[in-house]
Amino acid sequence: RPAQPAASSSAPVEPEAGAAPALSLSQLIFGLWLLGAAVVLIWNLLSHLRFCRYLARWSTAVQDPDTLSLYNTLGDQLGLDRRPRLLSCPGLAVPMLAGLFRPALLLPAEPPAGDELRFSLLHELTHYRRGDIFRKTLALWVRALHWFNPLVWLTARAMDRDIELSCDESALKHLPPAEHAAYGRTILSAVSALTGAGR
Repeated sequence: RPAQPAASSSAPVEPEAGAAPALSLSQLIFGLWLLGAAVVLIWNLLSHLRFCRYLARWSTAVQDPDTLSLYNTLGDQLGLDRRPRLLSCPGLAVPMLAGLFRPALLLPAEPPAGDELRFSLLHELTHYRRGDIFRKTLALWVRALHWFNPLVWLTARAMDRDIELSCDESALKHLPPAEHAAYGRTILSAVSALTGAGR
């Protein structure tokens, strides 16, 4: 009887039952990227939801007739057919525009008065007219997708600064030159108040 040939050493080896499949380097890198993007997005989403709950509980519609008259006058001046809700909210340091789908212009519980209020409302309504809140949301998504790249974070910060400068330039077109310096002082005061609140 002829001898059976020996098994070839190149025959495939069956994996042991229950053994976990090995992950490739590309799969590990993709998983790390996905985790980082999810952390950035979830963190910002939770912060947004907390802020929305705060607004729902504490914000109230502005009732002061002088403030409403000024608000509508500025809206007409900017040619706005639709305008964000004007709300008063405690805890704010300066007026601000918030909300992607239901935008609201938020005033502190003790809002500025006189020209300071007029300049602040003009600044935020100009943001609304230009759609800057959509640009800032886009920058957030880009930071989330490229969370590992510090250049993207620096670029997003520069973009935010440029949006503010461009908004100021647009707002100044609706003011006489004699008021440009006072507008600038109002904006610098708002930035200082935000910096102080963030400490």
